[in-house]
Amino acid sequence: MNLECPFCSINIPSMGGKCSECGYEVRVDDNGDKRFFRKPEGNNSIYSRYETAYEELAQDDLDSPIYALKFQQDLADQTFRHIGSVSGLSVADLGVGQGLLQQSLVEDMPKSFLSLDISERYVCNARKLFTALKKPKVDYNTAVGNVEFMPYRECFDLVVATDI
Repeated sequence: MNLECPFCSINIPSMGGKCSECGYEVRVDDNGDKRFFRKPEGNNSIYSRYETAYEELAQDDLDSPIYALKFQQDLADQTFRHIGSVSGLSVADLGVGQGLLQQSLVEDMPKSFLSLDISERYVCNARKLFTALKKPKVDYNTAVGNVEFMPYRECFDLVVATDI
């Protein structure tokens, strides 16, 4: 996977590291299955506060969905029909949220799939949903971070971003 600093265009190792110019960081959790990335700013920055607020919103949404799940599933189904087959493609779902579109896309057996969200709670939920699908041949990855600062360069055949 090609990773680079979105600010300085400097390559970052796929298993994590820092940009030598600005300090932008990509790190990988202990299991090696979840990447975290963030803009190099203090914990009191507007971005940090935004991430914290979104994490709380995600927890509320997972506990009691903001929009009816039937509505969300219908939207995911409609979006999937518009996209068409993703079999054999490298796919990124930016703003995975409840993971409903992810389920349809993964069922179609892409070569690889990335579930990305600013909320770690949504990403953990996406991982749980993927595991329940039992699609071991799909190279599945997750990432936590603001889509505006994602480090991926020329990594995907298809990028889906709904409701972000």
